[in-house]
Amino acid sequence: MTRPALDQFEIIMDIEQKLRYKASYCNNIPVKFRFFREDKTYVEEQHMISGQFTTILTYLDFDPVLVLINADNTLNLASLANTSVIDKTGTHNMPHGLMNFSVESVTEPAWLHVEHHFTAPDPIFFNPNGFRISSNRHWKVFGFIPDDFNATATISYEKSLGSDDDLFSFSEDSLVLLYRPDINADWEEYPDYQQRKFVANDGAGQVRIFNVKAGEYALASGVSILSSTNELDNLQTIKVFPNPSSESITIESENPVQSKSKIWIWDASG
Repeated sequence: MTRPALDQFEIIMDIEQKLRYKASYCNNIPVKFRFFREDKTYVEEQHMISGQFTTILTYLDFDPVLVLINADNTLNLASLANTSVIDKTGTHNMPHGLMNFSVESVTEPAWLHVEHHFTAPDPIFFNPNGFRISSNRHWKVFGFIPDDFNATATISYEKSLGSDDDLFSFSEDSLVLLYRPDINADWEEYPDYQQRKFVANDGAGQVRIFNVKAGEYALASGVSILSSTNELDNLQTIKVFPNPSSESITIESENPVQSKSKIWIWDASG
């Protein structure tokens, strides 16, 4: 929360620690905060964090438009991040954020920050659709993003690695993508995404997020409420072998190809 205080701005931050593979919260941890101006310059301060909840009060001579915590990844806070300035179309990978981007249009540079958190996202408060949100991880995307920036993001899931094993008690068909623009909003199913399953019900695949927006993303299990399918159709009619391959592959279709077709090939990074 920000409010004017004489000739400065009073900044109040409520910080929550979350647990994973640990029974107690850390105390007296020095954490760096970056407060950004509109022109992307910033002031950095260090504050101590203790217990599950910490309230921090500080004063600045400007009203920050963005705050980053542990931006240089100096502490192991169960999250990793990438920051990138994107000024051209094409592929832009965020290996720490575990999210890759295919940029379709950008007229002015986009300053993009992606965080992958190895902790449970906040719960769903109003959940009429019975979605079961991941208990293991979530993503945050924010920064200085122009209105006409258009990109598709790709995230991967894999049950065998343990990050998503809580989502596949039934089948991959129950996977949905949830989104919220900020912490003041509740989770809802993202309106424009597509699941890519490579082998049926092996618990591994990718989710493509079209027209990606600033906010938080999390995987969940449940029944999609979207009117159109969010899953690639007719994959069962296509055979690709050997798969994976480092040299050549053969593609066979059970149905005859009636016209020109396009084939997209992705590597493991999306």
